[in-house]
Amino acid sequence: MSHEPSARRRRRLTQMAPIKFDKSLFVFAHPDDELALVITLKRMREEGVEVHCVWVTDGRITADPKVREEEAGKVMNLLGVPKDNLNFLRYEDGQSVYSMKEIIDALSKIIKKVNPHQIYVDAFEGGHMDHDTTHFTTVQAVKRLDLNIPLYEFPQYNNYYKFIFKKYATFIPDKEPIQCLPLTWSDLFLKLKILRMYSSQKNTIRELLIFFLFNIRKIKRGETFRKIPEARDYLRPPHQGELLYQILFKFSFSTFAAKVREEVEQQLDA
Repeated sequence: MSHEPSARRRRRLTQMAPIKFDKSLFVFAHPDDELALVITLKRMREEGVEVHCVWVTDGRITADPKVREEEAGKVMNLLGVPKDNLNFLRYEDGQSVYSMKEIIDALSKIIKKVNPHQIYVDAFEGGHMDHDTTHFTTVQAVKRLDLNIPLYEFPQYNNYYKFIFKKYATFIPDKEPIQCLPLTWSDLFLKLKILRMYSSQKNTIRELLIFFLFNIRKIKRGETFRKIPEARDYLRPPHQGELLYQILFKFSFSTFAAKVREEVEQQLDA
């Protein structure tokens, strides 16, 4: 039996183009979200790309915020990202949706200062309300600054797929083609090493180790990201049916949409 991706999937999954940008900004909701693109980060640093990172929330729900920052800092040090290029906004974990305006202000200042040539951010997928808030506020900050730069999203987890292992690191279908950075076995082992560096996240480590073991071919196929559609409607759920954060956190999408509407109306009035 062949384990190669189907012809249709090959058309949708394109290998990452050679790195041509001088400066990249990564925006994460929580310390450990960077695991999704650690090899991409590593390759960029090896190519001489100046990398900057932002973490929007403090991750306090699962561990001491200081510990979580230290873990993210150690991972970035391993990848060659300077400490001065790390920005921790420290908004309350799980509550970022109520601070959208402040987050947009903070991100706008960082983006203006860094002046990146491209930005990567957690996908809008209904997996965690902080992920969706981080995504939306990043998009809004870029619009506020009227920047014409590539803006990419990368998947974490969602409830679009019913098979448990497909919920992780799999995009909700969209017209935008998916770019992929293939991993070597060395990359794979490094990713496993980095996973274990988040020692405060024992439950996450256990779940992701199981995911690694049962999806080794998928993971080795590469880290994925895609351009964010300009016309995306953030007042509509990212997919039909229950969103994962509605199930796990009893958080309503209507709350997210109401905050989005407030921010959009304020920007229109500005």
